[in-house]
Amino acid sequence: MTAAIVALGMLLSTPAPADVDLSWIAGDWRLCEPDRVIEERWMGPRGDLFVGANHSFEKGRASFEFMRIARDKDGWAYLASPGGRSPPTVFRLIDARGTSAVFANPDHDFPKRVAYAREGDALTARIEGPVNGKPVEMVWRFEKGDASGC
Repeated sequence: MTAAIVALGMLLSTPAPADVDLSWIAGDWRLCEPDRVIEERWMGPRGDLFVGANHSFEKGRASFEFMRIARDKDGWAYLASPGGRSPPTVFRLIDARGTSAVFANPDHDFPKRVAYAREGDALTARIEGPVNGKPVEMVWRFEKGDASGC
């Protein structure tokens, strides 16, 4: 077993501390390209809850997702509801450092990991996991501001 696989296994099995600061994710974020506009809005924190929504317009089609980041007795979790689906898919916080956070659900088909990182006025969102046995990563880089500026 390589050192990288051992390190990944340790990271996935070690719960992140419950007292992390995730307030850096709050705000309006947009990705503006000629063929797509994607916006994410994160409200909070209020208590131990952030509420988010994603609104995407690509290839002439609109879609949405409801999201939450909440703390419960087991720590922080990211809850995703693409298209408003219920119940949400739960991803547990496995790593939080400064202005980045990684959430994982090893039992979910795709994605298995959801990650956010902020650098100044940019927020990067990433999902990753296997699709048909091959690793897949999707990345979005948002800028601060709502989509009215697109």
